[in-house]
Amino acid sequence: MSELFILQNHDKLFLGRQKEWLDGRDPASLFKTPHKDEAVNQVFEISSKDYTQRIKVVSCKVNEKGLPIIDAELLGDAQPASAPLFASEAPEEASEADESALREDAASDADDLVGDIVSGAEDSAEEDQLHESDEAEAEGNQPSLL
Repeated sequence: MSELFILQNHDKLFLGRQKEWLDGRDPASLFKTPHKDEAVNQVFEISSKDYTQRIKVVSCKVNEKGLPIIDAELLGDAQPASAPLFASEAPEEASEADESALREDAASDADDLVGDIVSGAEDSAEEDQLHESDEAEAEGNQPSLL
């Protein structure tokens, strides 16, 4: 084997054997394959589960231990050692201020929605009254058939 294929995402993280994104500093823990078609299939599988991932297949030379030699320019700057494979698996970290702001926004949105519903109901009641008066006028203008 003179070359291996590894996968890198748009955050300059590499796919690990356990389907997590790694910084690439430990080549033994990376997903690697000597077959480009296997790497492309893996890109397809990941992209179909999380369309926000932008993944590329990277060709690397192999060292004497059979591990990929990753160019320094491909390694990201101070990336986390591990990141979830999909965005939906990311841990939720929110401060109390963030949660408070979200609650205020939600309350404001709810107030706006209630206001829209109430004004819509008032408009509907006015339309019903106009419709009823139009019907009454129409009935009064028709000659009786009896």
